[in-house]
Amino acid sequence: AELKDNIRKYLGIPCELQSLYYKGQQLINERAISDYKIYSGSVQLQVRYYIRLIQLDCEQEFGLVLANTLIISDLKKEIEKRMHIPTNQQFLCVNGNIDQNSLQTIINNSDPFSITIQVASKDTSTGFKMLIFSIELPNSDRYVIFFDKTKTISQLKMYIEDNYAFAVDAQLFNYPLATSTKDNNTSLHLAGIENGTLLSVSSTFKGIYLKTDNQSSAKNLNTQSINSVKQVKEEIYQRLKVYPYRQQLSFMCSPQRIVRKQKLLKDYGLYNGCIMVLQILDIKCRIFRVKLATGKLIEVEIDIGETVLMMKMLIEVNEGIESGCQILMKDNDELFDDDILADRLDRWYGPLFVKIVLGGPLTLDTSVLAPKYDYDFTQIDDTGAHFNRGGHQYSRPVGCMRIALKVGNKYPPDDLWLGKKGDDPNEWPVSYHGTGRHNALSIAEEGFRLSEGKRFLHGK
Repeated sequence: AELKDNIRKYLGIPCELQSLYYKGQQLINERAISDYKIYSGSVQLQVRYYIRLIQLDCEQEFGLVLANTLIISDLKKEIEKRMHIPTNQQFLCVNGNIDQNSLQTIINNSDPFSITIQVASKDTSTGFKMLIFSIELPNSDRYVIFFDKTKTISQLKMYIEDNYAFAVDAQLFNYPLATSTKDNNTSLHLAGIENGTLLSVSSTFKGIYLKTDNQSSAKNLNTQSINSVKQVKEEIYQRLKVYPYRQQLSFMCSPQRIVRKQKLLKDYGLYNGCIMVLQILDIKCRIFRVKLATGKLIEVEIDIGETVLMMKMLIEVNEGIESGCQILMKDNDELFDDDILADRLDRWYGPLFVKIVLGGPLTLDTSVLAPKYDYDFTQIDDTGAHFNRGGHQYSRPVGCMRIALKVGNKYPPDDLWLGKKGDDPNEWPVSYHGTGRHNALSIAEEGFRLSEGKRFLHGK
């Protein structure tokens, strides 16, 4: 008995189906192996067919042990004894196959310990309600269905959605009979669906459906199976305002995640009418270090689902540098306004750099320019350097190009205010003032209007 139990654990063969022989003698459960003087050699194992038999209408299950050679006609006789269904009224599904003409072949090619047979009655007048039929979905996949014949077409469609991820609204049945009704409230039996029916299901909608955690029904998307995952995520963002990095997509009824942005939905086995599931992940904020053109290092906290433009706007609010005048750099790569931070900076932990540029061309009267005092600050590094003018320290506009204006004799009686030494009491402190291009022309022509100034971020 212990040897049989070990065989059960390793091979999955029930103990009651095992017959053990050694040198032509059958081994008895109650006796020890040593009684048979088995010290070497092999024990012969003989196993009969074991069939798991299920009567669909009453959901009753039988274990059926048959001889080593299994004939369909003998099997049907045993079923008649157990279930009282005449052999000519039996409709069998053997290991998921319902072709009644190939049952013997299916059994012959099956593992004798793992045969499962569902049984329905062809005679619908006898009170048997369960049908065995198959459906074929638009991707040519076929599935065997066990369904109560009194249930409606609408209930069958819901079953297909729940189990095979094909949306109810997209399902179009090609009924077996031309006269079959198309009313969703009609029962399967009245719709012409019988045992053995192959029901072809096509799609009425050229698109993919989406279901979220808080939705009871799937909603159609303006996207098809030929669209890329990236396009789908963009469409979901437009509809639900959920950033792409927070979208975790999967095929309903399958654990496979849909992740590769450049792959098409059809590459994941999705077809028009089927359902994707959207799980919305938690918001993920990060603190990015940003180095300004002056060398100042700031920190910007932002949702990584936002765009680069939004980061520029935060820099504008906190530092007064207009977003249109900023170029954000990741090493030598420029970040563009429409770029998503999660896409460009997901695993980037170094500092970003801000370059300052004018937002467009300026038209100036050349008579106000002093080109010999122009200076290129774009390639210099002032780290650790100090500059003074008028007794005050100032920072040069690293990353910018200075265009000098004529200011000689502008403030009489002399030009001592311009100074160059850094400690002359008549010198004015130096101030670099950031502004928009729409203000640059008036400043060049009229100077700063200090009397109108309400806020000066970088000087007095």
